[in-house]
Amino acid sequence: MNGILSSIAWGYIRIGWRNVVIIGRQRVNMSDEISKGNRAIGRRRYPGWRPIRPLRGIALSRVLRTSILFDSSEYRNAPAAEMHIVIGFDGVPPAAFRATARRAIEQYGKTTFVQHKVSKVERTPTGFIVNGQWTSRKLIIATGSTDILPEVPGLRALWGKSIFHCAFCHGAEVANKHGALWGAPMLNNAPFFSITPNLLLLLNGQSVPDSLQAFYNNFTASRNPVIAPTVSRVEERPGTPGVIIHFEDGRSPVEFDFIVMHPASKQAAPFAEQLGLELDEKNDIVVNGPFGATSVPGVFASGDAATMMKTVPHAMHTGTTNAAGVVFQLVNEDLGRA
Repeated sequence: MNGILSSIAWGYIRIGWRNVVIIGRQRVNMSDEISKGNRAIGRRRYPGWRPIRPLRGIALSRVLRTSILFDSSEYRNAPAAEMHIVIGFDGVPPAAFRATARRAIEQYGKTTFVQHKVSKVERTPTGFIVNGQWTSRKLIIATGSTDILPEVPGLRALWGKSIFHCAFCHGAEVANKHGALWGAPMLNNAPFFSITPNLLLLLNGQSVPDSLQAFYNNFTASRNPVIAPTVSRVEERPGTPGVIIHFEDGRSPVEFDFIVMHPASKQAAPFAEQLGLELDEKNDIVVNGPFGATSVPGVFASGDAATMMKTVPHAMHTGTTNAAGVVFQLVNEDLGRA
C-alpha cells in the first residue's frame, strides 16, 4: 500500500518558504519567517506525509526554502509490514523509510518537524490560512486517500495483510499460491495472472458489467472457477497466513492464501471540499500541467490524493514536481513585484 511518500497523515500541514503551505496526511511545511496569528508564516504548506511529503521537504531544502512539517502519525499503509518497488528500500518497513527520509531532510537545517493535525483550510485575499493560525501564499495538498472497504465482518482486520489490492506490493510473496479476486472482474487484476495460475473469481453477489464481459469470458474459458454467492464474513486462517470465507447461503466455507480487492477510495482529508477543488469520478483531485496545479489558483496536489496510481514511486515523483511548481510561481511573483 503506497501511502508512504505522498500523504502520510492527513492532519499535517507543511508550510514552506515564506508563503507556501502544503497539507498532507503526515507532514507540513512552513517557512522563512514563521509566525502565528495574522502574520505570514511560510510560503508553502504540506499536510500529510508519505513518501511524497519527505520528497517535498527535501526538494524545498535543496533550494534553501525553510519549512515546517506537521505529522499526524496517520498512514494509509499502516497495516503493511513492508514497502516495495522503491529502489534501495524494497522490503523495508514504512516506519524505517520515514525515519531515513526525516534524517535526510534534517541535515539541511531548513525544515522543522511538528506533531500537528490540520482540520481546516480557508482562502484569503492574499493566499490561505490553516487552522486559523498559519497563513501562506501557496498551498500543497498531499493528504492521501482512504480506502472504502466493504462492510463485511472481519475484513478490515485483514486488509493490507492477506487481503490487499496491489500485485506490485504483495505479488512475489504469494507466487503460485491460491487466491481469489473479490467482486466483478477488473482489468487491474491482470498482474496477478503473472504471479499464480491458482485464481478464483469471488463475485460476492455482484453481476458482471457489460464493459468487463470479455474479461470474464476469458477468465471462465481458462477454467478458472467462479463463486457467485454473497460473502457473510471473513476470518483469518489459523496457523498459516490466509483467509476463510463464509457465505450467506450457508454453503461450506472456502479457504484462500490471499484475496485481491480493489475498493473505491475517498479523500482522506476535508480540504478539497473546503476549498472547492474539482474531483474526478474516482474522488481524486483533478490536477493540470506538469506541476500538479489544481482547479483553484495557488493550490497544488500530489500523491494518492490526486491520482489513480496510488504507489510510493508515483507519490515521490508528484511531490517533487509540486515543490518545483510552487517555487517557480513564488519566484515569478516576487520578480514581478521587484
